[in-house]
Amino acid sequence: MLGKVMKRQAFSFALTISAVAFVLSIWLTHEMTNRTSPWLLSLVMAVTLGVLSWGAASRLTAQIASSATAAVSRLAYAASGDLDAPMPTEVTKVLPELSVSLDNFFANVRSSMDQANSMALFDAVTALPNRVHFRNETELALSQLHGKTRSALYFIDLDHFKNVNDTLGHAAGDQVLIKVANRLREVVALVSTQMGKSAMRPIPGRLAGDEFTLFLPEVRNKKFAESVADMLINALNEPYMIAGQRIDMGASIGVAMRPNHGMALTSLMRAADVAMYKAKAEGRGHAHFYTNDLAAELAQRERLDQDLKLALEHGEFGFVFQPQVDLRTMAVVAAESLLRWNHPTDGVRLPASFLKQVEESGLIFELSDWALDELVSTAARWEKEGFSPRVSINLGKRELNRSGLAAKLLAMSGSGAMPLHQCEFEISEHLAMNLSDVMQLELSLLRAYGASIAIDNFGSGNSNLSKLKTLPVDRVKLDPALVKDLGSDAEARVIVQGLIGIIHGVGKQVVAQGVETHDQMEILEVMGCDAVQGYGIAHPMTQTDLWKWRAPSEAFRQKRVQ
Repeated sequence: MLGKVMKRQAFSFALTISAVAFVLSIWLTHEMTNRTSPWLLSLVMAVTLGVLSWGAASRLTAQIASSATAAVSRLAYAASGDLDAPMPTEVTKVLPELSVSLDNFFANVRSSMDQANSMALFDAVTALPNRVHFRNETELALSQLHGKTRSALYFIDLDHFKNVNDTLGHAAGDQVLIKVANRLREVVALVSTQMGKSAMRPIPGRLAGDEFTLFLPEVRNKKFAESVADMLINALNEPYMIAGQRIDMGASIGVAMRPNHGMALTSLMRAADVAMYKAKAEGRGHAHFYTNDLAAELAQRERLDQDLKLALEHGEFGFVFQPQVDLRTMAVVAAESLLRWNHPTDGVRLPASFLKQVEESGLIFELSDWALDELVSTAARWEKEGFSPRVSINLGKRELNRSGLAAKLLAMSGSGAMPLHQCEFEISEHLAMNLSDVMQLELSLLRAYGASIAIDNFGSGNSNLSKLKTLPVDRVKLDPALVKDLGSDAEARVIVQGLIGIIHGVGKQVVAQGVETHDQMEILEVMGCDAVQGYGIAHPMTQTDLWKWRAPSEAFRQKRVQ
């Protein structure tokens, strides 16, 4: 098709040249000669020039057509992915502008593809290989190793990095991550020099957030792997200077070795992750190698994960309740709900034996949803039965950080049909002193809907007493350690008396926990404490037992007389 079009253009060009030649020939003939046959001479000259023009145009057209065909072929190769082949010579000579345009186009496409490839393979902040690229490179390296070749995988987690983001902002956090990546590169360069040119190159990477990793495909022995771990710890534990401010932030590292701890990347990553958590548990800022003991821990954790999932599915979780008693009326004013796991083979298990695992496994949200639903249902059931104490439950940071908690609870209570005035939510002292805006808003909304808020174990940490007056809190529960020595220690009595006065002064009620003796109750009553809770009142009990026990006034009066 292109050839036919260009032939038609050549024919038109030749006719135009012939006509011009014909006119010129008449003029030339008239000027140069007075012969009797000027028209014949002019015709001959026109035909001659036309034939020459046709020949020149045909030749030029053939060259253009051939060059255009070559350019089209080059485009076809580019469409198939070949962007690097040189432009055909005939295109460069005959159609130079087209050649330059196509070369520029291919260069732009190559640049865009390189940029897209880089974004897909490398972390945008640190320029280290991202999770996908690291996995691909490491799996390729593992596939090329002999069976007994030793390798080392380092799982690096920065210590207290969240504090940097929270206090200095994410821009400063990114600067820290860049510095961490640069220090990691320095260690990689040093290790590469020590390993020699023949060894496979180390592979660093950033997995996500503050998690980095390093894979050494070939290490001579465990001692060499330990020396690399020391290099990493020394490099990453050095202070960071950001905008003139010193940041002390170390790293915890878990190390797994091939073939002892696994042959595949998945196994090595799991082992290194477990070892890293062990390093954190031992105080952070150091490296820990995976061991057989940790392998047993890992197997136990995996079994526990599976058991917890089944427990949620089979309804094995439940509550027992420990009452709070008003010191003036001896009436039960509240009952704290305490989680229990009714394990099918182990019997009743306390939260300390499984709650941390629930949080780490991600099941905490499902368990929290169940617990909150159970709380609202229990409060509604008690109100229906004419049993008026508040039902209290602990709220953690995870639950409070989920915006919409108050609205969700209101919906769970029947779209407002059952008021939340029988529900009390307890938060730890540490959480109370470090509430985010979202958390404080959620607590304020819960109070607006009628629920009560209490601070649990107050006095166990560094409390900001002046902050109490601004917190959306109704009651403060004193830590059992403050109550323990009331009967024998004058200083303990001064401290508790002072706290009760301050708490009352900012408009909150006081609940003393850990009350175990009659003397403690007598002293707390004189001090003006509002309510008490502890084994001296009652042990945690089932809902049925609580209903039987709910009128303890006479028993307490008898204790006072004794």
